Amino acid sequence: EFGRRFFEIAVTEDRVGGAIAEIAGEAFELGPIAQGPGKIAKVTAKVRILDPRVTREVGELITFGIRIPLEIDMVVDLPNVRSVVFNEHEGSYLVGVLAAMASKSGKVGFVGGMDIPLISKFGCGYAGGFKSVKADGEVFMNMTGDTGAAWNDPVKGGELAKSQFDRGADVVFAAAGQTGLGVLQAAKDAGKLSIGVDSNQNGIHPGSVLTSMLKRVDVAVHAAFTDAQAGKFTPG
Repeated sequence: EFGRRFFEIAVTEDRVGGAIAEIAGEAFELGPIAQGPGKIAKVTAKVRILDPRVTREVGELITFGIRIPLEIDMVVDLPNVRSVVFNEHEGSYLVGVLAAMASKSGKVGFVGGMDIPLISKFGCGYAGGFKSVKADGEVFMNMTGDTGAAWNDPVKGGELAKSQFDRGADVVFAAAGQTGLGVLQAAKDAGKLSIGVDSNQNGIHPGSVLTSMLKRVDVAVHAAFTDAQAGKFTPG
């Protein structure tokens, strides 16, 4: 649609610097798009180490010919970065209501990825929605871990979901990146219901995914690229 190549790299925290150097070598005019808490900030710090030409005053990534940095899920106070944040708790509230309506046991679960405020918003919204329908019900909540590895551990995600099913939960909401795939699999194996996140995940296990909570990152990214194409991109 925009007549440009798309370049994607999935990185762990220790590879952020190398990844941005790789992207920078392509001299893209749009991007990078960083999803995950503080990715642009981490990229900036790493790039400054790799290349002393980059200073805080420069507008960190412009040196590399990267003009439109887009940070998803966190506010980054840098002069050329557009930060996009969402009201995750609101969508999570709605799927909490659906979980309460679908639950026969009156007990549901939540499996988060990394234990950070962003994911706590998902969990709190979900619990609030559930309790608005079943005030006397129970919500079991677990975070997968406190490092970046928490987003990529489907085995542990499945184990946490199974422990919640063993305690009586019959619906579990996963907001945990790739870890959530283990939650969805555990729900299917146990004959329970899961709730996906960020995309319609029903296609992964049709019939066992009750719904998915979409905050539409795709719409935000498309809007940023549309603005850039029209010369109307604004940071902030």
